[in-house]
Amino acid sequence: MAVSRVPAAEQKWLHFALYSQSGVAIGLAVLLKDRFAGWGEPASASLLGGVMVNEMIGPLLFKTALARSGEAGRRVAQAVAH
Repeated sequence: MAVSRVPAAEQKWLHFALYSQSGVAIGLAVLLKDRFAGWGEPASASLLGGVMVNEMIGPLLFKTALARSGEAGRRVAQAVAH
């Protein structure tokens, strides 16, 4: 993260913000099922199950990351100060 110059408080929680990105995973699961007849369907089901879990907990983790990194409510605090 040194290259991007992300502050340390944000670095600690940044990975939580990335959990609910599922579009590519769903597309790959469909391709997996179609291309590999023997084991593609069970592998696709497992992958989609993991995506479902991530989509359910991802927004909660993102909210936690915003709050703990100090980014949540930042604009409101700046507006009140002016």
